[in-house]
Amino acid sequence: RNVLAPVVLLVVFGICGLITLGQVTSSIGIVAVAVGALGALLPVSLVVWAFLWVDRWEPEPPRTLLFAFLWGACVAALSALIINSSAVLVADEVLGQGAGDILGATIIAPVVEEAVKGAFVVGLLVFRRREFDGVVDGIVYAGLVAAGFAYTENILYLGRAFAEDEALTGQAAAVITVLILRGVFSPFAHPLFTAMIGIGCGLAATSRFGILRLFYVLVGYLLAVVLHALWNGSATLGGGEAFAGVYLFVMLPLFVAMIVLVAWQRRRE
Repeated sequence: RNVLAPVVLLVVFGICGLITLGQVTSSIGIVAVAVGALGALLPVSLVVWAFLWVDRWEPEPPRTLLFAFLWGACVAALSALIINSSAVLVADEVLGQGAGDILGATIIAPVVEEAVKGAFVVGLLVFRRREFDGVVDGIVYAGLVAAGFAYTENILYLGRAFAEDEALTGQAAAVITVLILRGVFSPFAHPLFTAMIGIGCGLAATSRFGILRLFYVLVGYLLAVVLHALWNGSATLGGGEAFAGVYLFVMLPLFVAMIVLVAWQRRRE
């Protein structure tokens, strides 16, 4: 159980990672994937370090934290890629060409991505209950899952920016622009969304009532979806002013509130 189960999980993660790598490579090319992978290391290193720093007083098992990251980077990323693409194609067929892209960004992606990311955190709550002590643990697990997911997603965005321009100076400018937008201004976007599920699971772990546990998890998931949809919708439909408004008046205050919550809960625990 202690050896075979981790080996099986690593094999599953590896297969999912290879399939995802193959899909992304066929779309943008191997050179663009390499550029994206190197560029995405900067923001993901910062995010992972931050969550490990939060977890330093009562560290969770390193193997579990590693599996959380790999779940996000491999299993969740591949599942979201397949489901999102299929749903967008169906929406285009049913509602007309172009409808899939809008629905995909504003509705499909938030619902699907938060579900596949949150599945790991909920699985820990159900099957590894002793690893869950409260809200801080939920935020750490959810944050590492989301960091892995964001790493794979950033490879695609950075690699696509590199592949869309043939001139070397244009490629460098495009990659730097995407890296600044996703790696400097919003590296905690995905972790912030999925942390809502982690908070819900953390509250459920400390609750004595079964129906209340389910309520906490569902509310956390709904909040994650709403925040994700608001973020994507402001970028897709609202334009620069709407996106800046959501960033400044919703995401930044929420990020500060998350820091305060983590500090309070860690001291309380």
